[in-house]
Amino acid sequence: MKNKTIHSTSRKCKRPFILLEVLIALALISLFALPLVRAPLETIHEETKALCKLEVERNADLAFAEIKELFYKQAIPWDSFSKERPISYSLSPQTIGTRTFERTAHIYVSYEKEIEGELTLRQLRVMMNFASSGLIENFKYKMVIAR
Repeated sequence: MKNKTIHSTSRKCKRPFILLEVLIALALISLFALPLVRAPLETIHEETKALCKLEVERNADLAFAEIKELFYKQAIPWDSFSKERPISYSLSPQTIGTRTFERTAHIYVSYEKEIEGELTLRQLRVMMNFASSGLIENFKYKMVIAR
């Protein structure tokens, strides 16, 4: 009989984990794991922002190529702009990632020179604006055209 009493009391001393202890253990694990997870997530976010900026720059270069092509095809008339009269030209909206950018080009004549009475050279300054909700990117280009 004595053995049964000792055995039953040892069972009472052995208690299972309670929910509070498990919750505390999970909270401590997550508290110490947070710095290990946070740094890579911040790095990914910064890389995404840098890639978006590079993509906007690439699209600005492509838009400048579109403007050059319009000049070569003479779709933008020579007389439509001068030193005193810059022009604004709207391009179709461009979607980059999750943002849609409105693209405009402002074309200024920065220098004009006549050579031998026949040839007129103009140095143009093209300012490309990419605008999206709260974000505006400006790019500047120069080009020379002749008539």
